[in-house]
Amino acid sequence: ATTKPQNSRTCRQHCSTAKKKDIHCLNALSERQMQFWEDVESGLDEIEGFYVKTKGENIDRIREFGKRARGEIPLEPGYAEGHEPSEEHVVGLTAKPFWETSENSDLFPWASALEEKAGIIIEEFEEKLRRDQEMFNADSVWQNQVMGTGWSAVRLQRLGVWNMDNCREFPKTYELLRDLNIPLAVRGVCFARQAPG
Repeated sequence: ATTKPQNSRTCRQHCSTAKKKDIHCLNALSERQMQFWEDVESGLDEIEGFYVKTKGENIDRIREFGKRARGEIPLEPGYAEGHEPSEEHVVGLTAKPFWETSENSDLFPWASALEEKAGIIIEEFEEKLRRDQEMFNADSVWQNQVMGTGWSAVRLQRLGVWNMDNCREFPKTYELLRDLNIPLAVRGVCFARQAPG
């Protein structure tokens, strides 16, 4: 069975009760996350129409991905030893520990250009770090629950929205990522670090 708390205040109590009853617990989405997923769903309707009409294909696995990312359905089991699908798992994608982009240039047409220009990103990041040792702010408690404790990040994009204050601190990186037209992850773009230990 699946159940969902009404808001983030009741989530912790709800999850405790749900675990005792062996119910798949769903974390409450923030208002921003709810708006993001509403926008995604409305966009998917148009995309699905295109795929059905021009290719005779549906986008059921993408809709399933959305349900999993929103916490509406349980996580998939792993496909192999060490494979632990997250809430952003898309059924049917090939799971590999590492992708060699030079051998898969058709899948990653932007990768070689990104690799060639990686020095720009590294240089800009290191310069900013020299000027501002405090630029990493601890992420939310929720982020630490997902990723583990000790994580902090400087986010350039989150849930599809560019953080223009941070992008102004990394203008070359921002322009480079936009120019390469990289399909960015739902969670966004960030410089992240984890405390040792």
